[in-house]
Amino acid sequence: DADLAAAKREDLAGGRVWISHTRDNGYVHSRLFIPAPAQRGVVMCVAMLKPEVAKQLPEIRAMCETVTVGG
Repeated sequence: DADLAAAKREDLAGGRVWISHTRDNGYVHSRLFIPAPAQRGVVMCVAMLKPEVAKQLPEIRAMCETVTVGG
């Protein structure tokens, strides 16, 4: 995905990774990758926001950060 190369990446505690990109048209595509080693995979929280609600991204990110993966 071409947007991924232009995205801002943040490495977080516990091996989590937050990636976010705002397109030229104002749409925001963000993802939180959450390691799930017991399942040999990853869980993703994805937000795709229209420009008129993009300002809500901090609240959506905070919600994504509450996700836990059991093992």
